[in-house]
Amino acid sequence: MKPVIGLTSSYDYNKGYSYLKSGYYSAISNAGGVPVILPVTDDAEYPEDIVENIHGLLLTGGCDVDPALYGELPCRHLGMVSPERDRMEIRLVKLCIEKDIPILAICRGIQVLNVALGGTLYQDIPSQIDGAIMHEQGEIPTYYGIHSVRIDENSLLYKVIGNKNLIVNSFHHQSVKLVAPCLKAVAWSEDGVIEAVEGIGFKFVLGVQWHPERMWSKSPENFKIFKDFVGHI
Repeated sequence: MKPVIGLTSSYDYNKGYSYLKSGYYSAISNAGGVPVILPVTDDAEYPEDIVENIHGLLLTGGCDVDPALYGELPCRHLGMVSPERDRMEIRLVKLCIEKDIPILAICRGIQVLNVALGGTLYQDIPSQIDGAIMHEQGEIPTYYGIHSVRIDENSLLYKVIGNKNLIVNSFHHQSVKLVAPCLKAVAWSEDGVIEAVEGIGFKFVLGVQWHPERMWSKSPENFKIFKDFVGHI
């Protein structure tokens, strides 16, 4: 029986619907999982119901994380936030951690993962990190890598990728700042921005700041991330 993977989604407040780009569920399907898209809801019981019916959780990309969740006021460069999505995803993370359900977190996902477990974020890389490289590649094709990340050789990510350097795409202006106590940083870009974290003592908890779901069909290394995630279930 194939494992069921819950995929979080974004929410359009103007049109009133949840949505998700196809790369996420295509990658999970091709890796051998059954993707199930989770709509954004403020139903307090929904996360508990979900974790009883999934074998893995994929936290997807999207809008900024509300800085109030890690004790900060908004900076003037903060983008759109989604309070309902934040609450739902943070609860999902905590429940999955309690039950040791594998988690893969991408872009916004790595930030939610870190905040849910007690970490903090840079709200805006260009204004808060001196000497930062370009982390938003604009009109460059989404599957195309623009900078390298250095991967800790003593990490799960290194075992998955099989290389200590990887060229990645980049679509973010926030990033992990203080790493949560039960996570560790395992990859960095040239400017020192944290590009990946993983859980300490869990079956599979991995967060990456880039978008492997936009690269997997052209990059065997990025497809390995999805294969290993599904394979740990």
